[in-house]
Amino acid sequence: MIPPTRFRSILPLICIILVASAFLISLVLLIHLKYEIPIGKLTRDPTAIGKIPPYYGFFSQIGVFCWFATVAVCIFSAVMLSLQIDKLNFKDFFFISGFLTLILGLDDAFLLHEKVLPALGFSEKGMFAIYAGIFLFYFIRFFPTILKTEYIIFTMAFIFFGISIALDIF
Repeated sequence: MIPPTRFRSILPLICIILVASAFLISLVLLIHLKYEIPIGKLTRDPTAIGKIPPYYGFFSQIGVFCWFATVAVCIFSAVMLSLQIDKLNFKDFFFISGFLTLILGLDDAFLLHEKVLPALGFSEKGMFAIYAGIFLFYFIRFFPTILKTEYIIFTMAFIFFGISIALDIF
């Protein structure tokens, strides 16, 4: 049995997990009801639904794993650095980096800028312009922090990201 003091200390986390789970299940139900999409098409693996080999999209799936691993590392780093007052600027850097990476990972996983947002009236090029503006602000805000890091690796990541965007556009 879990001691009551231990349970109380993790109660906020349990609530967050329950609320997030309820939100996702509600979202699935809402999409099912609004667009009459079968529940199975919203909950099953795409390779099973499409009856395609599981290795289709292998490289893309690895990319999605990398996005979300990066999100986890950034958020974990932000939480750990929040305990050190002299590292608060790095905390903000890692938190915002994690949040932006989450957005890009979700975009990649669910084809947001290629399919979903254009279907809602947002052009793909418009989304690229919005992303460019966000990242310009990000670089201006965190440039001094970035210079205090191993920025060669950071720069390489953005060069490859830029190549990916260029290939996407052309």
